[in-house]
Amino acid sequence: MSVALFAVAFFACPGSASAAVKLDVVATCTGNMLKGTITVTGMSAGSVITVQAQAQTSGWSNVGAPASVTVVAGRTSYPVSLDVAGAPGAKFFRIVSDAGSGNSATSNHVRASSCGPPVQVPEVPAPLVIPVTMLLTAGVVEALRRRRLARVGA
Repeated sequence: MSVALFAVAFFACPGSASAAVKLDVVATCTGNMLKGTITVTGMSAGSVITVQAQAQTSGWSNVGAPASVTVVAGRTSYPVSLDVAGAPGAKFFRIVSDAGSGNSATSNHVRASSCGPPVQVPEVPAPLVIPVTMLLTAGVVEALRRRRLARVGA
């Protein structure tokens, strides 16, 4: 009887003999690139995971082109980079990964304000500053010379 119960339990629960599929995604942002690490366990080599960046304005919507990751035997961690430059006005970004058969994961939400490049004050190139400074100095010297000649001649 116990053998029959074991057989029913084993065959009635498909997939119970193999490890459960687990996906985990962690995201960060640098410039206009949403970067993440996908951790995969329980998937066979050659399986494909689709990865997509999403932006939240009023709701969540896909941004940019999706990427795909192919599972390699013995490897559990995969880096991904997704371009989020085409999402003006977004408040948050996230990465959604889908391995099919109901196996999906969503990353942490990343504030859009942390994604943009830092504010930079444009600088004037040195080759332009030196000649302009020399012209201004020569102009001031000439103006003072003319002023002095006008006083002496008057």
